[in-house]
Amino acid sequence: MIKKILLLFLCLNFLFLCLIPLGCDEEDTSGNNSNAKLSSKIGYVYAPVKPQIGRSGLSTGLIALEQNVPPEGYKAISGARVIIGNSKVDADDKGNFKISNIQPGEHQMLICASGFQPVVQVTAVSAIGSATVAIDTLKVIPEKAVVMKGDFMPFMAVGKDPEGNFIPLSSATWSVLNGDKNEKKELGTVTNTGLFKGNETGFVKVIAASATYTASSEATILDPAGTNTGTLTGKVSLASGSPVDGAQVVIPGTNLMSETDKDGKYSILDVPSDISLTLFVVKHSTIVGSGSIQLEKWKEKIMDIIATSNPPPIPEDANSVVIKDSTPLPLTTGTISGYVLAPANGDKPEKNFQSLSVIQSKIVPKGHMGISGVNVMLEEDPSISCLTSSDGGFTLNNVPLKKEGGPAYVVVVLDGYVSLSAPVLINGEYPPGAVTKLEIYPENPVIPVGGVLEFKVVTYDRKGQIIKTPKLDWFYEGDRGNLEPEEGIFSASKIGHGTISVNYGDISTKKNFKVIDKSETGSLSGVVLDKKEKPVKNAFIILDNSPWIGITDDEGKYNILWVLIGEKIPLSVKVDGKLCGDALASVGKGASAIEDISVNLTIEKQSIDPNSIDKPSIPDIPPASINPENTSGNNNIGNLPSNVVSSKITPTPREEFPRWPGGSQEDSNQKENKEKVKNNKSDESMFPRWPFSNSSEK
Repeated sequence: MIKKILLLFLCLNFLFLCLIPLGCDEEDTSGNNSNAKLSSKIGYVYAPVKPQIGRSGLSTGLIALEQNVPPEGYKAISGARVIIGNSKVDADDKGNFKISNIQPGEHQMLICASGFQPVVQVTAVSAIGSATVAIDTLKVIPEKAVVMKGDFMPFMAVGKDPEGNFIPLSSATWSVLNGDKNEKKELGTVTNTGLFKGNETGFVKVIAASATYTASSEATILDPAGTNTGTLTGKVSLASGSPVDGAQVVIPGTNLMSETDKDGKYSILDVPSDISLTLFVVKHSTIVGSGSIQLEKWKEKIMDIIATSNPPPIPEDANSVVIKDSTPLPLTTGTISGYVLAPANGDKPEKNFQSLSVIQSKIVPKGHMGISGVNVMLEEDPSISCLTSSDGGFTLNNVPLKKEGGPAYVVVVLDGYVSLSAPVLINGEYPPGAVTKLEIYPENPVIPVGGVLEFKVVTYDRKGQIIKTPKLDWFYEGDRGNLEPEEGIFSASKIGHGTISVNYGDISTKKNFKVIDKSETGSLSGVVLDKKEKPVKNAFIILDNSPWIGITDDEGKYNILWVLIGEKIPLSVKVDGKLCGDALASVGKGASAIEDISVNLTIEKQSIDPNSIDKPSIPDIPPASINPENTSGNNNIGNLPSNVVSSKITPTPREEFPRWPGGSQEDSNQKENKEKVKNNKSDESMFPRWPFSNSSEK
């Protein structure tokens, strides 16, 4: 019995000793299998064909997708760097990339490209070979997302594999459900690959469904111009306290970014409030820190970030993508396009007191028509000019964009009509932003009865910089005319005062205007001389209280047929777009006042002759017009009815509107009077400002 027990003990001991190396072999084999399970990520990097410029001065809109066809309006980006964990690769000429040696599961994917803001996307990597996914673990990533209106966001359906990793589901059916059941608009769309696009602001659920299970993600679609915002500031530093300078702090989904200064400090304006956001700190193509934030409306939040890894002081290799300096780049140029209209009744302007008008909408007010051959010049630089085409359309190119101030102004000139200065908006890549202020232009609106005026609104952010203009709502209550509620075009029908208002959300502003007839005007003429008493030609004489302007001829003479009556009316003189002089004028009812002006030309420049500009070829056809018998209302330019009649307007020879009283000849008294012009002021004993029409009024 004892021998049997001893024999059994020896056998068990032998087996135990044999199992020890087997256990070691099993552990090593498991480690090798873990390495063998490393997988790869394949995709393409795209960017908008016409990317918007963020406040950082860098382009926005980078995106990485698995599809080999770019979304509409996007193109492949070569040389972009894609990073997942410690693995990184550069995209080829077609934007294609493949990152190897990645553990299957969820990851943060960093995308960098020269000239673009870095982007962080949530993604998932599949296991090598077929892997079973537990259907009851299905979920959509990212689980919560912020998307700017008009932007794309890739979603993925993932489920757990036997190892517990969330890997992409091979197939899913995608749909979008509005968070507000009463909302009838289609706030967003999603493709069969999970690519979501935000169309309208609001809250939606992005849903992925398999044969037996459904999961969803929450997406908030924001409009930069209409979102409540706050300000985020803070400092990025290492655990030792040393600042991390030159790092990019980005907030995915918002196109917002700031770069840390030498002290590691950053500041981001117009961060969406009342919503949970995630930010990442990127330096030299490496994510070195992150954090979660939620701001309150109009308040500043301070968030200091400790870098989770020591950011490399220099790019790791010669092929690293170096993000360009994010100092805001100067806005470049844009275009101004629109139409010049004239009354369609064919009467000469001095008879019915109607004038040219400028609109940028395609809606033609009733009783007006586009008119060809009008010289359109940029007030700030008359060398930028063109002639209107047969439908009255014009386009000015290479117009410098304005960061601050009001809109641009164009001057329109046509024989037989009083020249006009009108506000216009520049079509350019203005950055989006949170609207904090609206301003309506022109500053002092005056509309002739029977005429039209398109009001312009400039939108500003909290720093007072011009941002992209959103869709606005216009309002008018009164009987002085009619207002087109979407475009802000007012058609005046009755003299008197009125007020229009414009709203964007809870932000609004108002503007008073005046409708006048010819009885409330006089005329103003004079001569513009430099300090050497030489005539200044092609100078613009701009009045503070009227839209009509004067342009000097070769002898420096100007004549403004209509001027709103008043005393001490401020006027300014611009030569080649530069302010060169000013004066005060007084104009009486029905009177012909005279104001000679002396200007200081600090820089000798050749003035632009409006009549010497290269004129594009214009088809020899009458201007597009509205049939005076058509009483149906507004018509669209370019879609005029077939029964329109040609314009009855015949440009009146300039001789019928002499720029100087008495024609082009000067008598001896006028020559003597010119010698008495001193300090931008007329000698009132020689040029009475308030002449009377008959002896009974004297």
